Amino acid sequence: MSLEREPDLVAALQAFRDAHGGLSEAHAVRALLILGLDAVAADARATP
Repeated sequence: MSLEREPDLVAALQAFRDAHGGLSEAHAVRALLILGLDAVAADARATP
């Protein structure tokens, strides 16, 4: 996947970085992965 083909994703990543004090791209990606994994885990716990 090329980020050049995903302008909405690039814009969202930049907005996340800006909202969190100018995180580096690597730190922002890690944070989003952790948040996503946490959401998946929470969903799995809530699903009977």
